[in-house]
Amino acid sequence: MTKSDASETLMHLTQVFGGLRAEYLHEEMYDLFTHPTYWPELLSPRPCLLVGGRGTGKTTVLRGLSYEGQRRLVGRNPAAWQFVGVYWRVDTNAVRAFRGAGVGEEQWTRLFGHYVNLVLTQRLVEFLEWLNSTSPEEARPINGAGLERVCRALHLRRTRRIDELASALVDAIIDFEAYVNNAAGDQPPRLSMQGRPFQILVEELRKIPIFANKPFFFLLDEYENLEDYQQRAINTLIKHSSNECTFKVGMRETGHRERATLNPDEQLVEPADYAYIDIARRLTGSDFSAFAANVCNGRLSKVLNGGGPHEIRTLLPGISEAQEANALGIEAALRDGRRTLKTEGASDELIRDYDSLDPLQAYLVKFWAEAQQSSLVDTLTELLGSPDRWQGRLNNYQHSMLFTIRRGRRGIRKFYAGWDTFVQLSAGNIRYLLQLVAEALQRHIREGRLLAQPVTYETQTEAAAEIGRRNLHELQGLAAEGAQLTKLVLGLGRVFQVMAAQPHGHTPEVNQFHVNRTGLASDQEAEQLLRAAVMHLAVIRFTADKMAAASGEIKDFDYQLHPIFAPFFVYSHRRKRRLSVGSDELLDLVRNPPPAIRSILGKSNRDLGEELPTQLSLFKEILL
Repeated sequence: MTKSDASETLMHLTQVFGGLRAEYLHEEMYDLFTHPTYWPELLSPRPCLLVGGRGTGKTTVLRGLSYEGQRRLVGRNPAAWQFVGVYWRVDTNAVRAFRGAGVGEEQWTRLFGHYVNLVLTQRLVEFLEWLNSTSPEEARPINGAGLERVCRALHLRRTRRIDELASALVDAIIDFEAYVNNAAGDQPPRLSMQGRPFQILVEELRKIPIFANKPFFFLLDEYENLEDYQQRAINTLIKHSSNECTFKVGMRETGHRERATLNPDEQLVEPADYAYIDIARRLTGSDFSAFAANVCNGRLSKVLNGGGPHEIRTLLPGISEAQEANALGIEAALRDGRRTLKTEGASDELIRDYDSLDPLQAYLVKFWAEAQQSSLVDTLTELLGSPDRWQGRLNNYQHSMLFTIRRGRRGIRKFYAGWDTFVQLSAGNIRYLLQLVAEALQRHIREGRLLAQPVTYETQTEAAAEIGRRNLHELQGLAAEGAQLTKLVLGLGRVFQVMAAQPHGHTPEVNQFHVNRTGLASDQEAEQLLRAAVMHLAVIRFTADKMAAASGEIKDFDYQLHPIFAPFFVYSHRRKRRLSVGSDELLDLVRNPPPAIRSILGKSNRDLGEELPTQLSLFKEILL
């Protein structure tokens, strides 16, 4: 590949795989849109709460449900649509202005309700303007008297024209936002009843023949940005949705802090009031793998302009544990084991038996002897006498043994390669998956290779480690708790990295944790930290009680650092076994990481041992 060709391919890769946020893709987002498996559930008039971390595709899905999305995905003629959706991204700058200034919560609730009326009515009017400009033959002009009723409900100047109503709404929102910023001293404006103005407009829209039997969806994104009382206001709208007018709400996990409505005796209850769609739990295993492959293959097709292979699985080959052991240099360890057998006086026949073993079986002999502090001769003799028992032991430990082959040496200590591995690392997060694929393909091209060639195991592993490092750095600026979350990930990552490097005599593949509550104030502080960590994908959580409901009500969870960080720290990304930490220990990982790390490791008779790995040297001020 020439430098010019490589440069052009890299540019296309960056354009197609690099625009990872829906906000950056604009119209191209719809060209690359892939329907997730839960899409049919969103099409009914039933309210839905779409829950997932950043990068799980909430915004893309909600935008796909909007009329802008439908005109690209279904066609420009609204008669072919099943519904009409209007999108509103909740802006923190706007909604957080509705607090303080000497104004009580009750008044702020009424002011916020009026603001929601203005915004959602404006979104419907924008749809009407688009409709009149693109499909006049399909859209009989809305009744002028109906527009006047909308104006009366919002206390706007009366008009029977859509363009004049659109202009009046823009002015009203500007004036109202200016008032909100000076609410303590200004005379309050006349307010509308929550929900009524846009319901009036929906009723008028449904009088147009092509919309007579179509539900209207209000698509609210980033619900977690709302204040608690604002969530109660939106909950009231959700609670009292109808088949004609309903809500589809996107939020991060732990973002649904309030389930009450404006009526303190009334709660949002799932499944009676809404469908709860947890993206990470819906898109798991083969479902997510197939969905993600379709997303990547569509983007590859764009890069290759329709030519060449479009199957991402063939570009990202996996590596078996036996192959990986050889690539990591297991032969040197086996030669060392052979020398030890001779030193211990093993017979020629016993050495021949050792040489005839599968490499991973032979390495298990050395691994187990070190763990049990027994001789290699005795351990090998035991294996030869109980092959079935030792096969089970090999099945349990062969993956964890891979982390020890190159312990203390520079370079790759463990491979993270293959489409299935990338799917597991992303844990249902399509943005992380695209980051992994993009980084691997970009490195592949920079190495002078073609997209028709598979990406090497080494390149895939280096790409995975880089994405883990990059997301660790990004945590710092994601939230007010960014510095704390970064220290939490570094502390836990260091603990799991040491455990992976020192598995001898211990339960293999420990990479989860459970928090033991003490009944002290630290429990609440630790809970707040974990909620922020889950919301910003520093960790993922799952109910410890398998019979628990999935609605988020249950407080007892197990946790795992997001698998995206595993290649950076070098420990197992697979969901396996857990350790227990106290609330105080968890908080100490943030307050004073080095002694907290030593304390947690000490409980399992491990120590920091070797020097800080190269990839963690930039964080030595935190970890040492």
